[in-house]
Parts: sequence; structure tokens; C-alpha cells
Amino acid sequence: MKLITRGACKRLAGLGTALLLLFLYGCATMIHMPLKSHRGPLPAISPEQKALAEALRRDVTHLAETIGERNVEQPAKLRAASEFIKTTFLAQGYQPRVQTFRVLGENCENIEVEIPGQSRPEEIVVVGAHYDSAPGTPGRTTTRAGCQLAGLERTTRPPARGAHAPPGGIRERGAPVFPNDQYGKLGLCKEAHQRGDRIVAMLSLETMGCYSDEANSQHYPAPFSLFYPSRGNFIGFVGNHFSRALVRECVRAYREETPFPSEGGALPSGVPGSGGPTIGPFGRKAIQP
Repeated sequence: MKLITRGACKRLAGLGTALLLLFLYGCATMIHMPLKSHRGPLPAISPEQKALAEALRRDVTHLAETIGERNVEQPAKLRAASEFIKTTFLAQGYQPRVQTFRVLGENCENIEVEIPGQSRPEEIVVVGAHYDSAPGTPGRTTTRAGCQLAGLERTTRPPARGAHAPPGGIRERGAPVFPNDQYGKLGLCKEAHQRGDRIVAMLSLETMGCYSDEANSQHYPAPFSLFYPSRGNFIGFVGNHFSRALVRECVRAYREETPFPSEGGALPSGVPGSGGPTIGPFGRKAIQP
């Protein structure tokens, strides 16, 4: 007695082939990125890079240690962080624009400065990071991303002269993160919509202070763990599937100009790290480096 007929075998084979093709298509659209990631020894650090590293370390130390935990439960320290960022922008010749809103009875601030574009000034690329920290933490890893906002002169002016500089304006934004949609990023989006801003991309700087050459220091959920390194010694560009073209464009530009390991992924929205609260309402045009 045959348990499986020949017709059933053909149908199973067809189903298996379809699933394999679907899997390969998913890999091609979600995981495969342009060009190759840098491999091998890193180039010697330049004097400019050394100065930048020292400046970032000072900023991280000031925010994470001198100020420490900063959020609506520590409002004085949150204000101190906000003042530090505004003072840094002012010292570099920028006039920060501040949006104030209240959370749990405390005044909180979104901070924004803008570098006007040249060939297409009506287009805006938003670069954002949050400068608060989770309760009970000094926020060292995300602080570094926030410091890159505070170090605007050191981090965005050099690319503005490069081959991949966005032709539109660069708008740097620092915002606290809150679970209620009326705060933080959504407030910025509403204000931008009222002004008629044409935002073409949003880059959310997140946990960029993490680096480790140790095995198994980086973990992705299955099955994506099969395709990404287990060492957290690279820059990752992550977005949801709506932002696939933007992720690929950023990875290509980065790999053409930067001799440092990089990975990219345009993952389904439900996958951890594919663009959560930090990207928020920018979702379809946003990625997290």
C-alpha cells in the first residue's frame, strides 16, 4: 500500500521549490546589499579621526557620567543634557530651533538645526537621535549617537563635500523618546507637515557606541542569524521593507567611501531592530545606522 502517491510527491516537490524560491527572493530583497563589506585590517587612524574620537569620548563622558541618567524622572539632568546640546550647536555657529512640550508635568525639548541643501534645497534628510536615557541607566551606548548630533560640525560637514552628500538639506534633530505618540518624533513630524517640509529620508542614530570583536557578541533572531556576523564589530544599516531602497543606497555610499565593516538589512517590521520606537512615524523613509 502506497502511503504517498506520485502526484502527491510532485505537489510536495512543487511546494518545496516554491518555498525555496520565496526564501531566496526574501534573501535577495531583505539581506543582499550592494558591494562588499570591508574585510581585513583597518587602516591607520588619521589625526582628524583621532581628534574626533577624543571629542566624542569627552561628550560621552559628560553626558553619561557628569550628567548621568536623564529622563522625565530626572528632569534636571534631562534639562542639563538639552542645554549641553544647544550650547554645542551654538559654539559651532548654528542656531538651534527648540520645540517644547510637557510630559508628566515636565517641560521637554526637541532640538533641531539645519544645513541647507544646494542642488535640491527643498528636499530634507533628517538625522536624529535621542539624548535621554532609560530609567536606571546612564545611556552610554545611545549617548554616543546623541553626541554625534552634538558634534555636528565634526560629523556632517565633511560628508557635505563628498560624492554622496545629499543634495537636499541635512536636518539634525535631538529628541527624547516617549511611549505616547503625542511626544518626541511624532511632534516633530506634525510640525514638519504643517510647514510643508519635503522629508525624503530619516537616519536614526542608535546604539552606535557598541563594538566587540568577541565571538557571539552580536545576536540576530532566527533565521537572520544565519546571514549576519556573530561579532558586533560592524556598522549595521537596518530598516523595514518599505525602506529597502534607502537602506541599499546608504550601504552602497558607505561601502564606497568607508573602509570599515558594514551590514545591511531591510527586514519585516515585526523583526526586532527593523525600526522600532526610535524610527517611529518616519517608518517608510527611515533607517537605523
